[in-house]
Amino acid sequence: MAEMHEKKDYVYKSNYAYIILDAMRPGAITFMTKLEYEYFPPDNEELSDLYTVHFMKHMGQPYVVVGVPFEYLEKCRKLADQNCLKIVSGTPVITNIFKDQSSLEPKIEQYPFPIHHSADLIFTIENLKTYETPEKVKNALMEERMKVEDYIRECHS
Repeated sequence: MAEMHEKKDYVYKSNYAYIILDAMRPGAITFMTKLEYEYFPPDNEELSDLYTVHFMKHMGQPYVVVGVPFEYLEKCRKLADQNCLKIVSGTPVITNIFKDQSSLEPKIEQYPFPIHHSADLIFTIENLKTYETPEKVKNALMEERMKVEDYIRECHS
């Protein structure tokens, strides 16, 4: 079964690729689930033990860091593409832009994702599809959860 962690002091493996997913991004849960069931099936202990899942919050947002042996990265890229996602190098950075009362210039604050591992082994999932409103994101997430539940049921039947 996949390892699951919630602590920030998680130890990263040097031969693994780590893919950061915003848990509230449409497609992220589908990607994570299909990755596990297609390449690291729960009923195959040897393969399942290679798949790690690390839950974190950053700036109040829920994130999932999925770890897979580096040689699986191309398979991950193909699976992401099949789900209207893209894997890019690096970590997500939350940027806040706001007006500072003491200046006419906008103030910019950036909060990089707190992961401590080799930069060339860290990746982020991005959407290829855009959602115009928060309501459309919410609807996409609800539809996705139902499809993921159906997918898992099919895998177990």
